[in-house]
Amino acid sequence: MTPSKILFYLSCAFIFGVFVASLVSFPNWLIYELFLLSFLYLIIFYRQKLIIVFSLGLICLGLGALRTNQVNTRVMSLSVQNNSSNQVSLWREKLASGINQNLAPPYSVILEGIVLGGQKGISFEWKQKLNITGTRHITAVSGMNIVILAQMLVILGLFLGLWRQQALFLALILIWFYIIFIGFPASALRAGIMASLLLIAQILGRQNLAQRTIILAAAVMLVFSPLALKSDWGFQLSFLATLGLLYLAPTLIAWLDRVSFFKKLGLSEATGTTLAAQAFTAPLLIYNTGNLSLVAPLANVLIAPIITLTMVLGFALVLTHLVSPVLGWAIAWPCQFLMGYLVSVIDVCSKIPLASLRFHFTGILVLVCYLGLAFWAWKIKQASQFPFRA
Repeated sequence: MTPSKILFYLSCAFIFGVFVASLVSFPNWLIYELFLLSFLYLIIFYRQKLIIVFSLGLICLGLGALRTNQVNTRVMSLSVQNNSSNQVSLWREKLASGINQNLAPPYSVILEGIVLGGQKGISFEWKQKLNITGTRHITAVSGMNIVILAQMLVILGLFLGLWRQQALFLALILIWFYIIFIGFPASALRAGIMASLLLIAQILGRQNLAQRTIILAAAVMLVFSPLALKSDWGFQLSFLATLGLLYLAPTLIAWLDRVSFFKKLGLSEATGTTLAAQAFTAPLLIYNTGNLSLVAPLANVLIAPIITLTMVLGFALVLTHLVSPVLGWAIAWPCQFLMGYLVSVIDVCSKIPLASLRFHFTGILVLVCYLGLAFWAWKIKQASQFPFRA
């Protein structure tokens, strides 16, 4: 057993400890007994490597539970909210003015959400349409959004004629430029770490490195904020979307490459990436919203090819408007065209009969769904003969 694999198992044990303690309250004395039992195993079976790793895993599990017990939910959530809002709000309003002065609602408010995050200006009617079509994530700086954006930037770089390594480096730089640009919100920062690790693993061409590093990164984040596993959508979505891109996207892309329509139009990677992230985040979204969108795959596939270009042009609009309103007005024209397509897709899909159903997901059902997804991803990974890409 290699050191990296041992570290992977210990990270998983810590995350599991945080998960269990988030659901069930354990008294500290029980955790201390677990530590005592682990140390006894280490002393008695110090020559047995597997038992040593198992004992260390129990210690990490206990540390995860103990760390979760020590955290005060109210103090942490309030401090994060106040710090982020004070630092970002004024800068964000200045940036949003370039969009709002050149485009009319709903184009302006949806583009503002895509570029800068936030849904305050979106009307109730359009929030409902976004919910029905499963596309509301595009108007939030969520973990899933940033992870998908990273992969779309790679695809855009390849489309522009860059080598894959060059496209990956370009995506890595642009993701962090984006996070700096919007003021380092906590959700984007965590998602940026996840996306960066995924891109670095692809640059090195090692899938196992990506899988183990993502788990280690999640464990380190939970050391500082253990309640994120239970209550932070940004952390949950970024983690799940990254796992979807690691385990499911390569196989979906390979399957879509066999369909002439997707291959001829070059839509295999964009569609496979979007569907993989959607599949791994859908149970959590349904659990939290109580809404099962039957048209979400269709709507997301139709808008996925233009989301990155829309975001890039949206950035250009914001930046050029800061320099010259006339230049901003010129950039607004292509933004208007792209937003017209995006809004039309959402509007039409939301009006399809039985587009969305109210669906109650229990915690156990969510767990069953993710166990099923994990088993499915493992099976198709074992059966697949395709190398790691995505």
